[in-house]
Amino acid sequence: MTKFVKKISLICFLLSLCTYAQKLCSSDNTDNSNRHEDIEAFENTIMDAHKMKFAGSVLISDENGIVLSKSYQFKKSLKDCNISPNESYWIASLSKHFCAVAILKLAEEGLLSLNDPISSFLDHVPSDKSDITLHQLLTHTSGMADNYVADGISDRDKAIQKILSDDLVQKPGTTYAYSNQAYNLLAIIVELTSKTSYEAYLHNTFFKTLNLTFTGHAGDQSQWNKLKMAKKGKGASRRIKENPQLWETNYGYKGSTGILTNPTDLFTWFNALYNGKLLSKDSTTLLFTEHVKKSDKIFYGYGWNFFEDSIGKVIVHSGDDDFIGHSATLRFYPDVKRLYIVTSNTGGTYKKRPIAQTLSSQLKKL
Repeated sequence: MTKFVKKISLICFLLSLCTYAQKLCSSDNTDNSNRHEDIEAFENTIMDAHKMKFAGSVLISDENGIVLSKSYQFKKSLKDCNISPNESYWIASLSKHFCAVAILKLAEEGLLSLNDPISSFLDHVPSDKSDITLHQLLTHTSGMADNYVADGISDRDKAIQKILSDDLVQKPGTTYAYSNQAYNLLAIIVELTSKTSYEAYLHNTFFKTLNLTFTGHAGDQSQWNKLKMAKKGKGASRRIKENPQLWETNYGYKGSTGILTNPTDLFTWFNALYNGKLLSKDSTTLLFTEHVKKSDKIFYGYGWNFFEDSIGKVIVHSGDDDFIGHSATLRFYPDVKRLYIVTSNTGGTYKKRPIAQTLSSQLKKL
């Protein structure tokens, strides 16, 4: 063997040692994890996630309850580990279905209808947008662009003006075209209809009832739950303050993003929602209905994606951004009652996919 080959072999060996020398630190979030054969299979997959430098929280449940609920980090040594199981995460676009739930609840209360045009709630709506309905906003068929035009605006009237002055990308009611500002507008309509802030409506109507103690909002100034946020992920530098609760009110976040929570609260929330404890039977059905075709195999409801894979029908939504390097995925299989929730503060992506989305896809194969 030549000296060159020996050097290469030694380098490869040392690199492998570095990789596997990373220690998996974990902290139980609940005491319900008692099916050890399931836990071992899932944790082996999470152990493999050192390749993507995974840090975050994972909750998996089935029809019998929680299978696994833990927080994880990979560190060079166990003494470097300091895991907090009750940290909250910015869940980005996974927030959208919360806004849809608020709209459906207001519809149940007779304060609006899903077929109402936005001109019923807003003044001086341009003619090309006056007939856009709440249903079209919810299903991303409003024709609105996705230019984040309300980002940084804390005044509601200015946010409305900015959104309504932006050009449409297509005729309303035609095809799917993702738009965060469509959901910004929905949150504004929640405020105008309920005569309170969007955050207060969600908190007082749902979060308080469910005792979601790890859930809050960006810009809520700690009015309700003072959350301990998971640290920023690597590469996240858009905001100085790590806790989004301390940011200024921003209409570019309301409705489309901005929910802060963790897998434990998401588990409580989703189970109550899916089992009809938050909305009427008809409203729950509307929320989880495939309203529009998004692509050949994917459909969109009100804040949810639907498709089929090897296990069966999937109800899913993910969220990620570079604000604080967090990502989140909630993936539910109604046929087998299997739920996967992953939140991460790793930052960045792995093979061009958000970390939480990647890990949830790997876990569901077990």
